[in-house]
Amino acid sequence: SLGYGSQNGWVIIRLMEEEDTLTKYTTSLHWSMAVINGETLNESLNDDERVFICFMLPLCFLISAFFVSSITSSMTRLAVIASEHSNQFGVLRRFLDNNSISSVLTAKIIRNAKHSFLESKKYDPEASIEMLHHVSDSLV
Repeated sequence: SLGYGSQNGWVIIRLMEEEDTLTKYTTSLHWSMAVINGETLNESLNDDERVFICFMLPLCFLISAFFVSSITSSMTRLAVIASEHSNQFGVLRRFLDNNSISSVLTAKIIRNAKHSFLESKKYDPEASIEMLHHVSDSLV
């Protein structure tokens, strides 16, 4: 196993043979997390450890790139949706302004539109739920 592979494994070199299992595992975890961040907290001492690092560094890079890209994609999608809604309310405001609607009435209309929009997001109409078409009529 890693650390014990030869006389120059990290467990033997760092005189950790007598340490309890928890200490060995937490030291190993700490080392692995340091490697993920590109830090050389404890350098590899034998070929097995070097091979392990050579596989883990690209793997950890790919995993972190996947997480960053999925978060970025989700945030972009949310920004596009928010922008569309904001544009729709902007068009409504321009329409009300162009037609000389009073500011009091404009505020009421905008507030009502926002409330209606939020309510429509809460409750999907039955016709828009496709899976209900597959449910037996006796159950619906």
